[in-house]
Amino acid sequence: MILSVNPGQSIQAAIDAAADGDQIEVAPGTYTGTMDFKGKAVRLYSTGGPEVTTIDGLPDYLENFDDGNFDGWQIVDEGNWNAPSAWSVVDGVMVQGSNIYTEPKSDERYLGTYALSPKSFDWDFYSISLTVKSDDNDAMGVMFCYQDAANYYRFSMDSERKFRRLVKCVNGVFSTLYEDSVAYVIGQSYRIRIDPGLYGTGLFVDDVFLSNVSDTTFQGGPIALYCWGNSGTYFDDVRVQPHWTSPYNIVQCVSGETADTVLEGFTVTQSAWGFVPTALFLQDSSPTIRNCIFRDCDSQAGGSMATGGGILNRNGNLTVFGCTFINNIPHIDSEDGTVQISDGSFSGWNGSIQLRNSDTTIARCSFEIGGIAANDSDIVVSDCSFSSCNWPLHSYNCNLGVTNCTFSFGEYGAITNDYCSAVVTNCTFA
Repeated sequence: MILSVNPGQSIQAAIDAAADGDQIEVAPGTYTGTMDFKGKAVRLYSTGGPEVTTIDGLPDYLENFDDGNFDGWQIVDEGNWNAPSAWSVVDGVMVQGSNIYTEPKSDERYLGTYALSPKSFDWDFYSISLTVKSDDNDAMGVMFCYQDAANYYRFSMDSERKFRRLVKCVNGVFSTLYEDSVAYVIGQSYRIRIDPGLYGTGLFVDDVFLSNVSDTTFQGGPIALYCWGNSGTYFDDVRVQPHWTSPYNIVQCVSGETADTVLEGFTVTQSAWGFVPTALFLQDSSPTIRNCIFRDCDSQAGGSMATGGGILNRNGNLTVFGCTFINNIPHIDSEDGTVQISDGSFSGWNGSIQLRNSDTTIARCSFEIGGIAANDSDIVVSDCSFSSCNWPLHSYNCNLGVTNCTFSFGEYGAITNDYCSAVVTNCTFA
């Protein structure tokens, strides 16, 4: 069976619907999000090629309520006065119309009502942004890193009481992490942005920095739209993205995929700088990769703990034909697996192929700036060119065979070996 995917549709949904032996054809366009082959022996290919078909892997959750409903959002009422809440979608905006709050008003827990997002975010740290507006003068805001009804963070703004406040709730006990004395203007829209990250939580209103709060008690989990005693509260354009310290995989094969699982004819990249993606991650799998471009995926750490880069292979058998690697660090990182690469090109950012205990064959490839670094592996390199590479080919405790290759401008030499057996035949050094 051939399944078709067009712009605006989900590649992952097509994979989920496919059976072994099916083909999934993807029309030219940009497809956002991440995808998992889930062990299926399917051929996923583009009809127009990688120049016009992109998988942009920045995970991104956007809710703008343009479909007229808030399906999946869980409404939680905690207020004991003017209940219940009155959530609805009006003209593509989420609205809460009740004045629900907690008596007495001196109760600084400010328990009102909230709408819990249908998605729980698995990233350790994420960035939240949303637009809020109020026709009333009481509290509105957002809860995040929600673990349960007694454990979360909450940022709120109150016009009558003149505060913008970040609190932490731990087992139902609240503590204030940040507060100022600024009141919002009734009827004015505000863009709230919150960046809970590895080094604390950054708070912004209308792109103006308020504070960075050094607290990382909670990580991950859903978000919630919040208000207290505030009839006529509006929420729109809710967006959640991974914080730059959260690694993730754009495409992954982690369920024993074989050579019959094929990825063909895509550019795999990420459009937002500063994140830590792996374009393709393999674990105990052996897919076939053809005619793809992997670009702009930067690693957070090197060695066996690397997260991010072009392709990460862990205990898999990786086969790559006719692919281009641009500005990845590293281009390919393989540990405890095998690698076969042919008819490819590698360039930019001093990215390299890193091999550890990974027997590898590389044929008819070009390398510019970055080269090959190998430990404890059997390496065969033939008909390749290396130009402007600081370390074109560096190996430690390897068996190395190099045939019909050209090396030019290696700052630290062309081939450097430690404790290696090397055979070099018919090569040119300039």
